[in-house]
Amino acid sequence: MFSSVSRLAIVYTSFTYMDCFTGSDYLCQNHRCIPAQLHCDGFDHCGDNSDEPDTCTRGQL
Repeated sequence: MFSSVSRLAIVYTSFTYMDCFTGSDYLCQNHRCIPAQLHCDGFDHCGDNSDEPDTCTRGQL
């Protein structure tokens, strides 16, 4: 569990440039597909930060 006092964060992302699966994948603006649960989790998994827009809230995990 990460908090405001965490000093280490390890982030692992897998993605594909193929078609995303509706419901289980998130399509980034740069056309990468990442697992939907990584959208709005506080880390840039897309590489262009499109999975972390300003509209994200902590409750969107």
